[in-house]
Amino acid sequence: MSIFTHLTFLSLYPLSVQIFFSIFDTSRKFAIMKKSHVTVVGSLNVDLSVFTNIIPKVGETVTGSSFLLGYGGKGANQCVASRVLGCNTALVGKVGDDYFGEMFIQHLKQLGVNTDGISRSSMNSTGVASITVETGTGGNQIIIVPGANMLVSEKDISFAEKLTLLDTKVIVCQFEINPSATLYSLRLGRAKGAKTILNPAPAPVASGNPEILGNYELMEDILPNCDFVCPNESEFCSITESDSESLFSKNEIGSLNIDAFIPGLVYLLQKKIKCPIVTLGSKGVIAILSEQDMANIYAKDASEVARITLENQEKLVVHLSAPSNFDVVDTTGAGDCFVGSLAYFVACHEDITLAEQIRRSVWVAGQSIRKKGTQSSYLKRDELPDTLFASETFQWP
Repeated sequence: MSIFTHLTFLSLYPLSVQIFFSIFDTSRKFAIMKKSHVTVVGSLNVDLSVFTNIIPKVGETVTGSSFLLGYGGKGANQCVASRVLGCNTALVGKVGDDYFGEMFIQHLKQLGVNTDGISRSSMNSTGVASITVETGTGGNQIIIVPGANMLVSEKDISFAEKLTLLDTKVIVCQFEINPSATLYSLRLGRAKGAKTILNPAPAPVASGNPEILGNYELMEDILPNCDFVCPNESEFCSITESDSESLFSKNEIGSLNIDAFIPGLVYLLQKKIKCPIVTLGSKGVIAILSEQDMANIYAKDASEVARITLENQEKLVVHLSAPSNFDVVDTTGAGDCFVGSLAYFVACHEDITLAEQIRRSVWVAGQSIRKKGTQSSYLKRDELPDTLFASETFQWP
């Protein structure tokens, strides 16, 4: 029914009946919103990717092999990664009142993402990421201009709450928007019973200004409101104040010293985090799990490396390997793919263990590095094996 037909239809009824239909429509809209499995509060950036055989030095000009304009931002990436696996998702964030912003919103709508929580601002441009990718290795260098992302406020989060976008199973946050909005989102999510996932990226650093409370200064408030924390190595060192050199001092798994991660992982557990996970790129992930989380996992890619006791509870330090890929094209966004996939499995596959949810997320992320781009590299559900979504232990193809 078109808007014109709808209005004409309503005009035939008395005002009281019109009000009833209006309330019914609004309630129906809110009911649809409540079906969201994953809500991501975070950034939206337009990715400007250049592919080159040589990463230029300062003052040097080189010729690239190709250029790709795509959609990114850690928030949007994680939201899309969840969406293409098959769950209902919503994104809360901000774009500029410009061409890039309009283009981005339409892109998300085409994917079926709920964009009601995305507002526009004339005060700054849509966020942009300039990405240089080294052909062959897939390694990258990234410069981010946050733009409108840093204008996301607690007021925007409250508006999203009124739209029932926070009445969801999982809420995901990162560190690419206004820190106070991130903290507010995690607190509201916890209060509403949602499971909360934090990807503390980029690594938080001290603001240097006592009047400015950044993610680093708010960390003591942020961490206790998280069920899952998923940093990479550098982010892990930042939030736990671990020594980066010690993490790579022994040749145990690749060049990693697994034992050196344990004090930092214990620190995160003491902050009441249910499951700290450190992503290690091609080396997989390290996580702390319970015996129950690891139940019935019979897979070569999962191994127990240590046991610890905290508050009279025994926990397992587990290493989960990543798939071996010899055709790496572009690693950009692989970490976001892992976080978004984890949100999907936690929200939509409660019938499998936490270890199994993490294993599958690692495998999905491992497939994303075989294609150029960020969101464009994320495989859709119909491109993945059916066994990935089954209740039995997933065996890697």
